[in-house]
Amino acid sequence: MSFLKRYWLVLTIFFLGFLIRIRYLPGGDLMFSYDQARDAYTIQELLHGDIKIQGPPTSTRDFFHGVLYYYVIAPGYWLGRGSPAVAAGWLSFINSLAIFLAYFIGLRLFQSKSLATLASLLTAVSYEQTQHAIYLTNTALAILFVPLLYYGLWQWQRRSTIGPILAGLGLGLSFQSNFIFIYHSAVILILILLKKLSITSKKLLLLLSFFTLSISTMLISEIKFGFPSRSGPANLLFNRTTYSQLKVNPLTLINTSLYQFKRLISLNTFPTQPTLAVLGFVIAFVFVKPHPSWWATFSLGLISFAPPLIFGGISTPYIHTGLGMLVILFTVYFLSRLKSSWVKATIIVFIVLSNLSYIKQKNSQGLTEFAIQKTMTLHHELDAIDYMYSQAQGRPFTFNSVTSPLYINTTWSYLFNWYGKTKYGYLPYWHGENQIGQLGNNLSFSPSIPLVFVIIEPSQGIPVDLVDKILDKEKYFSTFNHQQQFGEITIQNRTRRS
Repeated sequence: MSFLKRYWLVLTIFFLGFLIRIRYLPGGDLMFSYDQARDAYTIQELLHGDIKIQGPPTSTRDFFHGVLYYYVIAPGYWLGRGSPAVAAGWLSFINSLAIFLAYFIGLRLFQSKSLATLASLLTAVSYEQTQHAIYLTNTALAILFVPLLYYGLWQWQRRSTIGPILAGLGLGLSFQSNFIFIYHSAVILILILLKKLSITSKKLLLLLSFFTLSISTMLISEIKFGFPSRSGPANLLFNRTTYSQLKVNPLTLINTSLYQFKRLISLNTFPTQPTLAVLGFVIAFVFVKPHPSWWATFSLGLISFAPPLIFGGISTPYIHTGLGMLVILFTVYFLSRLKSSWVKATIIVFIVLSNLSYIKQKNSQGLTEFAIQKTMTLHHELDAIDYMYSQAQGRPFTFNSVTSPLYINTTWSYLFNWYGKTKYGYLPYWHGENQIGQLGNNLSFSPSIPLVFVIIEPSQGIPVDLVDKILDKEKYFSTFNHQQQFGEITIQNRTRRS
């Protein structure tokens, strides 16, 4: 009882932050595309006893993320009996723990309960934080682990024994979340070279031990599957993967760095006014004094994402995931240096309103800042499935699909199995490309069903010429009757040719 009385305000902020994150989930306003369906199938296997040690595949051949995400999100799919919306609600709960983390770190940085509470409030309403909360992907976990890393580095800088332990855990768990986040190790190296971190054999052993412990499943996976990632670095260096961008010109690199920095600052402060957000942040950063002990370490964190842009960050919108809390902590410190309470209160109100306004605008549509197919929302997908079943009126039907990735029907197979079969009692047939070896390959192939549909996903990530090619091929199989739009998803109603 004394705990509730002591922390009632931050607990209230946590509850409100959680409600903000799940506000639009009951209506299916979240993105659900191939990556989410692939992971959902894998998690269903896990829930049925197939233990996993290898995490989700990456866009870079031979690299895999850590398996931690599967185990973290599995309770959500179990509670929702396969529902992506319930899984996203569970992820939102996990994401909301960042509110407590912001309070905990803020309390130690500022030695002030009021400033720590303000850090938790800004974390609760952060547009970027809420976007990760509803984005069913392994990267979202870095929201918790990256700040833990930088807090550990600051404690290490203060010669605390817990510092190398937290830094090792934070770095390893961030790496588990997404392999690209290993770039934060460069910050540790720079701080050592700048003599900001004292190196002893004990501290180095603690760092490496807890880093190794936190990535142990990845190491086991490498051993079990014959070290598949051993050729990954070479592929990056010699430009043989979609991630590698070593040939990018310096101007593009600079422009992308500035663009990503602008997103990092604005999405956590004033998302409705990104230019104003960056100008205000930079001006405050330059002129606010004095600089506290954590200033240099956290400042390196703010720009740590720039060098990895060479290796693929050009096309990685989530490359600064987790650094948003550093932006919030800087913002709280800037506000603490203001002498006028009215000016301080006004800025806080504008920050809160700007974030809530953007959340209402974007999250209510299920849009995700960090995805390619932003408009592949569960709400529209389920409406499209309802439409096909209503047109069928209990009769069998078959469908083809134009998807991203091309020719892979995993997304719609999952939705028909989880939603369509449960609600309508039967599955459709399939007449597209062979799905042997793909997750969700349980839809029977049948070219003889008269009622035909073609599902055309939103155009992001799908070359127009290949869309035309698939539809031209479909003309030999069926004739077009009419089509229906569900957001940016198109459903063509067709009839099989005799």
